[in-house]
Amino acid sequence: MKGSRVEKIKKHFEKKTAMFLLFFIFLICEWMVNPLGEFPLNDDWSYSKSILNWMKDGVFSIGDWPAMTLYTHLLWGMLFTKVAGFSFFVLRFSTIIMSMIGIWVLFHLVHGITKEVGISFLAALVMMVNPIYFNLSNTYMTDITFNTLLLVCCYFAHSFFRKNNVVSFSLVFVFSILLVLTRQLGVILPISFLFACLGLRKGRTFYLVLGILFTALNFLVLRTYENYLHHLLPVSSAYKFSGEINPFDRGFWDTLLVNLRWRHSTILLHFLAFTLPFSVVYLFSVGRGASLNVKLLVTALVLGFTLLVFYKEPFPQGNVFVNIGVGTRTFYEYLCSTTSNVIEHASSQVFEDRMHWVKLALVFINSFIIVLGIIKWRQLKLRLFEGDPSKLFFLLFMMSYSVMILIPGSYFDRYHLPLITVGIILLSYLSKITSFKLRATLPLVLIMMYVSVAGTKDYFTINKIRWQAYYYLKNDRKIDPEKINGGFEVNCWNEGKYAFWYLFLELDRYDYLIQFSPEPKFKPLKEYEFQRYFPYKKDKIFIFARRPDPS
Repeated sequence: MKGSRVEKIKKHFEKKTAMFLLFFIFLICEWMVNPLGEFPLNDDWSYSKSILNWMKDGVFSIGDWPAMTLYTHLLWGMLFTKVAGFSFFVLRFSTIIMSMIGIWVLFHLVHGITKEVGISFLAALVMMVNPIYFNLSNTYMTDITFNTLLLVCCYFAHSFFRKNNVVSFSLVFVFSILLVLTRQLGVILPISFLFACLGLRKGRTFYLVLGILFTALNFLVLRTYENYLHHLLPVSSAYKFSGEINPFDRGFWDTLLVNLRWRHSTILLHFLAFTLPFSVVYLFSVGRGASLNVKLLVTALVLGFTLLVFYKEPFPQGNVFVNIGVGTRTFYEYLCSTTSNVIEHASSQVFEDRMHWVKLALVFINSFIIVLGIIKWRQLKLRLFEGDPSKLFFLLFMMSYSVMILIPGSYFDRYHLPLITVGIILLSYLSKITSFKLRATLPLVLIMMYVSVAGTKDYFTINKIRWQAYYYLKNDRKIDPEKINGGFEVNCWNEGKYAFWYLFLELDRYDYLIQFSPEPKFKPLKEYEFQRYFPYKKDKIFIFARRPDPS
């Protein structure tokens, strides 16, 4: 009895130490990035405007730009601005806190599955240093809020399937409502959970009936909210109403199949590349028990799969991870430059060529591990979902989500974050059937940490300079802001006023331009030199002034 108590105390302190170390690493990374600064990033200029207007007028509105429900995300930001006042940093800080909550929940969820502190620590660390996750943790974008709420739902779903209690069951649906009020895609979570309940052995009928009622409530909340938006938003708004999705329309399936054709390899590539730093801990043990012939056959099949599907597939470039940098490029020159040879300051053909082979290696190794893991599971005569519908729930969510992200017209790499997160959770189950070596993942984690921290630091530095240049023109030289083209975020924010975002694409209306490369009819006025860290090099951002018209 005494030994058992000592063991419990020891495990408790191991968990506390692991969590302390996780947050210590996270805070060190944040200190290196230094996310201070009064400026928006990516699309969060729009969400910030909604917060500002809500504080000023007391009226909730998502604005014309967002395509998602957004309510939970704005409510979370509002909690912080009510205490500290409105500022871009306060809103970013709210996301940093949300990110830390997500890290904490993933650690405890994986520990509940594996009972292993080491694996739980690694799962949370790999998600934390993922370039997409870390970069978005330092913005007021909705992705981290959605991902954290998803993790909370997964945590209570696993708790329910393990303990079969009504409280955990109910909390899945409570948080799924908050999830769907962040993004419409959240509707698939209660449906996936409901189908997973078919695997229950005890109380199946009761929970299925209760689950149907809760799922109906979820849809009712969404429909009520959208009815409110219908009366609030103009026809030109970007919001995607759920009623616009009609699976009985042939056009819906045509779009879905076309997107599936073009994007399935992109989704798989991101998933396999970014979950490898976690799954690689099983590499040296997952094949034990398999014959040499089986290993050779798996090697041949996986190699063929890798070359056939991914040889010509570029590494996913979207709204966060672009070439060898992290963070969106939203200067005028990157979106609609009139020059024929825009200088890609962060690009390197040598690096791109090497990344091609790195990409294939990442996909091959992770596919090899996953296939051998499935074979080992079958060799042990274990049924995948027997006694634990959690795995079915996670798998159903991943499959449903993969389909749902093919429906929107816009498509960004950040949409893959929930798939990567749930994929890590599913891969943690391999620790139940095989041993693992945490040291095996150290090089990959350190490389990913460098990409995330250095890339995000560069992203912040570039945006700080962008706004420094803007305020130099506006305040020191008394230039009308309407005559300054500072790129997407500067022009869209427009001093907090309503902005026609697309006007910044028309360069003729501006006399000053902030970006890296010159444009015809403009000359350099001022330069800002800075240190890049990914890649490590000196770089410059310029203010360009329109040349006088010779006539």
